[in-house]
Amino acid sequence: MRRLLAILLSTLSATSTAAAAHGDTSYEPCLLLCALPSGRTGPRSSEAEPEAGTVTARLELVSVEPQGHYERDQYVPLARGAEVTAVLLLPSLTYAVTPDWLMSGGWPWEYNQSTGVTLPTLHEDDGDHRAVAGGGVWIATSHRFDQVAAGTSPWAGVGYRFGGPQGRGDVEGEIEANPDAAIRALGVDADDLYGSLALELTGISGDHSRLWIGGEFRLHMLPRWRRLFATTSSYDLLFTQPMTEALAASFRLSGFQTYIPSLRVLQSSLGIPAVGVIYALSPSRSFDLSTSTQLHGKRPMNQNSLRTIDLRFGTNISF
Repeated sequence: MRRLLAILLSTLSATSTAAAAHGDTSYEPCLLLCALPSGRTGPRSSEAEPEAGTVTARLELVSVEPQGHYERDQYVPLARGAEVTAVLLLPSLTYAVTPDWLMSGGWPWEYNQSTGVTLPTLHEDDGDHRAVAGGGVWIATSHRFDQVAAGTSPWAGVGYRFGGPQGRGDVEGEIEANPDAAIRALGVDADDLYGSLALELTGISGDHSRLWIGGEFRLHMLPRWRRLFATTSSYDLLFTQPMTEALAASFRLSGFQTYIPSLRVLQSSLGIPAVGVIYALSPSRSFDLSTSTQLHGKRPMNQNSLRTIDLRFGTNISF
C-alpha cells in the first residue's frame, strides 16, 4: 500500500510539472494501456445490486510492475538493471437508471517512466523515458434481464471507446520490419465498438455470494468507421464471498485475445488470476484491494504480450 501511494504521489508530481519538463515528458498514443486488459476490455462490476437513480463514482489505481514479455515462441525477462515505474488511473461514473439498467463512462490515464527499456515492448534501450497518456473516453450501457432460473440473471451490454486525436503512426510498416514489436500494434487511437454478455448467479455459497460469468467481443476500427483493424475476445469469471457483514473476498480469472488480420498478428493473455478483498464502510462507500498476474506459459497461453504483477486499489462512492 505504501508503495502504491508513493507511486501516486510521484505521478501527481510529475503531471503537475509536465510543462516544466517538456523535453523529458512525451504524450504517446500507445503505452501500457494498449498492451494490458485495462485498455483492451471493458471494466467488470464487482458491486451488488444498485439502487435506481444513484450515481456511483469509482476511482481505481493500478500499480504495474512489468516482469518480462512474450514474443514469438519465447519469454524474455525484463532486462537486468532496467527500471520501470507505471501507474494507471481508471476513473468512471455509473448511473443506475433502474436496478437493471446501468449507464457508465470513463477516461483511463497512465503515467510511466523507464530506464534501460522502452514501453510497452520492454526492448532494451539506453535512454530514460517518461510519458503521460490517455486511453480514450468510453461510454457503455448494460441491462439485466429477468431471471432464467432461481438466482440466475443474464446481462447484455454495448459500449464505445473514442480514439484519441493522434494517429497510430506507421505501425504496420514497423511491425513488418520488426515483428517483435507486435505488442504495441494496437494503440489508443482506435475507435472500439463492443458488446458483452454475462450470467450473474447469486446465493451459490451463502445468501450474498455472487458469481459473474461474462464475455466480450470488441471491434477496433482504425480509422474510425472506415476499417476494421483488429478484434478482441475476452472472458471474465468473478466470484465474491462475504466473510463478515462488511468484508468480502473476491476471486477472478480473466483473459483476452486480439487478432490483427492485416499484420497476421495474434496477441493473447489467456489466464490472468486475481485475488482481493472488498470492504464496505457504508451502503454507499466501499474500498477494494487486489493483485493479479498472468499465468506463465508460452504460446498459445501468451503471445506478443506482457507479463506483469499488478496491485489494484479502488474506491466506490454512491450518491
